[in-house]
Amino acid sequence: MEKGELITHCKYYKGETKSPYNDLLKKVFWKCERVYVESASSSNYFHNMYKKEVEEYIQKHKDENSSLTSEETSIEAKAIRIFIKDMFKNWRPKEAEELLCQY
Repeated sequence: MEKGELITHCKYYKGETKSPYNDLLKKVFWKCERVYVESASSSNYFHNMYKKEVEEYIQKHKDENSSLTSEETSIEAKAIRIFIKDMFKNWRPKEAEELLCQY
């Protein structure tokens, strides 16, 4: 997927070279989105892997009401959210869910 199209699905990253945020958590969200966009725009495999993870998540949680199961949220935005969740699980495993709720 093209970089410009992916950026439209980001909440914080808009293509800047440096984060415009002072808030630490917003900086982390911006950085995660930037890494996702850079990786997904240069590798279809990377993007498709996260899209597949979204589809699997939806199947497992189809009875839940969340941004990851909502039909109103694009699959690209869901993939970015799952990527951020994966990053938080690596950085702050005990707080990952709580931090993601602030996204």
